[in-house]
Amino acid sequence: MADVQIQSIDWLWENRIPRATLTIVQAIEGEGKSTMLCAIGAAVTRGKGLSDMPLTSPGNILWLSAEDDLGRVLKPRLLATGADVPKVFAVAEPFTFDNKGVDLVREMAKRRNPIMIVIDPIFAYVHGDPSKGADARALTNHLKMIAEGFNCAIILVRHVGKSKGFGDPRAAG
Repeated sequence: MADVQIQSIDWLWENRIPRATLTIVQAIEGEGKSTMLCAIGAAVTRGKGLSDMPLTSPGNILWLSAEDDLGRVLKPRLLATGADVPKVFAVAEPFTFDNKGVDLVREMAKRRNPIMIVIDPIFAYVHGDPSKGADARALTNHLKMIAEGFNCAIILVRHVGKSKGFGDPRAAG
């Protein structure tokens, strides 16, 4: 560590969501993860709104939604939180994060220049076996490279089943 230089963190939301890296939002189904992310997304698209969010101008969001219907669920939630919806680019078509899928996300990021990418839920897009460390690391390494390359926050949504962790979601991660 003697040769490692300390780097400052570029925060999307101070002390909560850093840019250029991955953040995991995890909870039991139905606890409001997506709704919370819509509120954060609304602040991003307006360029203001949440305390300690150092935005100076509105930004774009890329939203990969494998479970929430875009017209019945996601757009109404975004509108309810005051999002500037033309700045949200949502994808509902299923794909996996194999090499082709990672390239697709990279291309979408290049076209839309998002400051936030939401992947909801992450396991809907997984290629391989996420319980195997090598497969999970391959996926997160690809996503981390996208986050770094575009200086955007990538937020991975993870559902925790109530039966996992002996009924305690804190133990199921």
